[in-house]
Amino acid sequence: MIIPEHCFHCYHGRYALVVKDYAHERNDGTTVVVPRVNFFHCLDCSEEILTNESCDYILAFAAGSGPLDGTCSMSVKTTMPFKLTHIGEALLEQMAKAKPDKFWQVCGLPAPDPSWDWLVKSEVPLAPYANRRFDGAHRIDLLLRTGPAEAVAIEAKLGTTGLGKARVNKWFDTCNSSHGDKRWQGSMMAILEHKFHDGPNEDIVATVAGRQFRISRIWRLIARKSVIDSWTPPNLPNFSKHVVAVSFDALVSEFTKEEFNVIVRNLMHFDYYETWLNQPA
Repeated sequence: MIIPEHCFHCYHGRYALVVKDYAHERNDGTTVVVPRVNFFHCLDCSEEILTNESCDYILAFAAGSGPLDGTCSMSVKTTMPFKLTHIGEALLEQMAKAKPDKFWQVCGLPAPDPSWDWLVKSEVPLAPYANRRFDGAHRIDLLLRTGPAEAVAIEAKLGTTGLGKARVNKWFDTCNSSHGDKRWQGSMMAILEHKFHDGPNEDIVATVAGRQFRISRIWRLIARKSVIDSWTPPNLPNFSKHVVAVSFDALVSEFTKEEFNVIVRNLMHFDYYETWLNQPA
């Protein structure tokens, strides 16, 4: 299970859900092994984090084994509470499917053709570029179809912190080759900006159900209104003319509170125990 959230250590990799035993050190120096704890493991830098739910589970399990210090000792690991950013791409996809005309309009695009076999996809892989492949973490957050074989890419940054000028500019660093000159290494924002250290200035192509779609040179960056409002001189990142910022809040305003909550509830309506602990009830 891949989590649609960039690693907050390397800012590039994606998290995969892994389940393994966890050694919890008690305040008396002894250790209790807690079985089948779920971690989020970065596929790029291998950093791991625990959710708050995992921390509670560890404490509850260990409580029957003797006195505890009341905290979840995780050394370099940190807890990750459930946040909007954890379901951002999936949420945007469902919002776009629910009200495509409104979604495309807010993004500054003409309404899509309802006869197309698909209108929006999340976590879309890329075709090779200049004879080099992209790695598994290089996926378009959201792809909006705009023609028979054309689409617009969207990068979603739905947090309210960590999106200052210096951090954002880092994501525009030039992509370089890796893996013996067989792959590209860099951020998705740099890729959408065509910031490659060499290679022809050709179209970037996405792959959907075995078919290829040309990605528009103009792409969208969806962020919270408060973040977009903060991007003013001298704090404006080095955005090119190809970047169009779209307010997440403006997209949400097309929905009532209940409509929005229904979409979120439907996204979270799954068997938590089976999915997270990977064992039948």
